[in-house]
Amino acid sequence: MFGIADIDLSSLSIIPEVQAAADRLSQIKGSPEDDPRRRLMERMSPSVLSVLIETADLASLDEILAALVGMPLPAAVRTSLMQAPEGLLNANLDLLGSLMGTLSALDREIASDWVAEVGQEALFARVQAETAWAGPVTIEDADDGMIVRCDLWYVAGSVQKNPHDAVVSLCERILALCPSADIAVSNAITVSGELAGLAQLPLATKRIPRENLPTPSVPKWNRRWADLISRRVAAPSYSDYLSRGVAILDALVPTLEKVFDAHFRGKDALGILADRLNALNAETEALTPPAVSSLEASGAGGGEANTAVTKFQNLLHSASVNLVKRFAILPDQAGAYIAWLSDLIADVDTAIAEEPWQLIADGPPPMLLRLKTLLEMLRLLAGEAHERKQAPAVTWAARGKGARVGNSVRLVSLSAKAAGETRLAQRKAEIERLANEAGVVAQFHLRINTKSILPWPPADVLAVLPAPNIADAVVTLAEQSELLRSLVDSSIHLTIMPDIEDVAFPTLAKSGYQTLLPDVEGAAVWAEQLGLPQAPSAMASMFGEVLSLAGELGAMDQKRLGNETRPEEEIIARRSLEATFTRKYEELTRRLNAFDSALQSDVSELIEHLRTGHVDFAAEAQAAIGGTSSNIAETAGYVSLLLMSAEIDSVPVEGQLCERVRATSPEQASNGQE
Repeated sequence: MFGIADIDLSSLSIIPEVQAAADRLSQIKGSPEDDPRRRLMERMSPSVLSVLIETADLASLDEILAALVGMPLPAAVRTSLMQAPEGLLNANLDLLGSLMGTLSALDREIASDWVAEVGQEALFARVQAETAWAGPVTIEDADDGMIVRCDLWYVAGSVQKNPHDAVVSLCERILALCPSADIAVSNAITVSGELAGLAQLPLATKRIPRENLPTPSVPKWNRRWADLISRRVAAPSYSDYLSRGVAILDALVPTLEKVFDAHFRGKDALGILADRLNALNAETEALTPPAVSSLEASGAGGGEANTAVTKFQNLLHSASVNLVKRFAILPDQAGAYIAWLSDLIADVDTAIAEEPWQLIADGPPPMLLRLKTLLEMLRLLAGEAHERKQAPAVTWAARGKGARVGNSVRLVSLSAKAAGETRLAQRKAEIERLANEAGVVAQFHLRINTKSILPWPPADVLAVLPAPNIADAVVTLAEQSELLRSLVDSSIHLTIMPDIEDVAFPTLAKSGYQTLLPDVEGAAVWAEQLGLPQAPSAMASMFGEVLSLAGELGAMDQKRLGNETRPEEEIIARRSLEATFTRKYEELTRRLNAFDSALQSDVSELIEHLRTGHVDFAAEAQAAIGGTSSNIAETAGYVSLLLMSAEIDSVPVEGQLCERVRATSPEQASNGQE
């Protein structure tokens, strides 16, 4: 792909093989002078080219221009493009964006002339009116070029698509329709204009130079080259591909086992077996997937063929000489080696699950599981090497040299596993000692997390905070969260969960690394794994969900998003959101009938207030998570606690009115944002 896209990798001298491959692909692609498209254009008369361009409808013109990407525009084509086509301004916006983006990639000056003819502001108005969730489009001069800006209203997360993808797509569109711009800027924002997400971790903020965001026609053309090459080198059938792969695997795994076994017994088997590994590596490089998908090959359905490197291919290629070489330099680069091994182990699982093994056998090859076992043992040893700052063969020299042939890796890895378990127990004891010295009363639990890397062995930590009641639990959690976080290495995922009379409260839990955020689901998994009874929280959870839906609907109303003049995506999203809100609100109201009437009134009053859209509840909630609370956030939290208390009957709710809700006027609750 690097060669196809004409990307220069000369600065990456550490991977000469990649540069050689890119050079080879460039040779396959050929020079611009030899480009068959150029030769075709040269043989066509200027009048024919002019007629072809001038009579083409916009969709056909888009296809014609896309076919010219990567080569200089012929003079006749350039002349025919000097005037914007009729109907350009009112064309389908997706087609218009594609056409203008392609033209900008070929000649920004001509594209700018087209925009000048139809009007830049008119195009901007169409972007805002016809792009779901898009705000106003503006342009401004900056030191590094012209900037075109359009933010994305991210106000209804329950029905909106991935904000990152939406923001990038919006940047593509505004760059295409503003050829004079050098940079596109777009952020996902709340209804009040705040960045969506936490202050230190916004959901989507993009500032993309034009050269870093090519029009879709460019990668589309590059993919055509890649697909053409892939078809030329594809295996004749899926059975052939799998059979050849299994043959390599059957030879590779025993060879690797011999190399590592000899290594721990103080022998040098790599010198003897290096040629064998290199030969297998060459066979792997020649292994290519067929031009059909695994689902189609197995008769289980359709799907696109994998023209890239499959997980099975990557596994065979990686688990070879590199596996040995990178192990040999431990403890250097141990963290990267552990992460790489984890990826390879995941590749084994993917290959077992996704490849249609039934085409050649009764199931996945047993040698895949043998390879997985070897990779897991090497990961253990790499982790110990990092902690001890010593090569595994040095650490376990006596253990390895005393092993019988074929058993040294297993024995050494068992010793490494035991050492890791001891270190984990020591880590827990150290955390408990620090907590005791700091005056923190908590129970600590550790569990292995194979998705993490270091410190070894990688483990998550749970701190269970005992409290006599919900009110004290909330206070204790607020007071001790920062202190608890300081007692545990910031590279370790920490969960803090209150416990009241031996009942866990996942609803109140927080978790994370440097920043602790609410994590009900993660805490519930901890409680289930430890066999801890969990406090019921259905009412509080339902209230939180309905409150959020009310805020989303109110925010859409404030910006008139989803009304009948807006894009269909917004309209559909709003209808779905409103139906969900109505259904869940009715269910919440029905369940509230079992509780105190004052509490019912408080819940309804708060929900209806957010439904007006006078409060940017998303921004308020984000700020509260970040440590900056407000009246409305505190009120919502207080009502949630009352519902939780009422549900578990741990405190009497009868006669207790939610005075904070009742005393909070709309002006106070909105915190000045009306």
